[in-house]
Amino acid sequence: MAKLTEKDIINWSGPEEDYMNEDHLAFFKELLTKLQEEIIDNASATTNHLQEQVVTPDPADRATLEEEYALELRTRDRERKLLTKVQASLRQIEDGSYGFCKDTDEPIGLKRLLACSTEHLTLSPTGRRMPLLRVISLRLMVRGTSALSSRLNQGKASSSHMMVSVSYPR
Repeated sequence: MAKLTEKDIINWSGPEEDYMNEDHLAFFKELLTKLQEEIIDNASATTNHLQEQVVTPDPADRATLEEEYALELRTRDRERKLLTKVQASLRQIEDGSYGFCKDTDEPIGLKRLLACSTEHLTLSPTGRRMPLLRVISLRLMVRGTSALSSRLNQGKASSSHMMVSVSYPR
């Protein structure tokens, strides 16, 4: 078959057993490889740009330049994180698991992968995780607060212990 295009991916309506066939895998591998190369090129350009010594005697100009550098570094940091996801997706293409949910092994869907080619979950596990994590977090906060309030009443904890930090796994 000829090389697939984005339009072919959007309009694909083949049988379920034909999902993630060789043509689909080749399309997404090319897409992810281009994205990987683009991220690496941007990182190289940023490195070269930051190594240029620009002398600015005016403090306002220097502050503007430093802010631009900081913004560029934040952007590259986001791209660095994306690069790890892209490389993981390329490994999944090689091992044959690309395009399937890592939790349920259901097909993620070509349109969803086209929108976010590094996706590894279907919508249902993603939707199920967030409310569950919120419930767990709230229970921990309530338990922690009640235990902490009794410790405060006994004089065994200070009010600075009241801060509860909750982070969600990715």
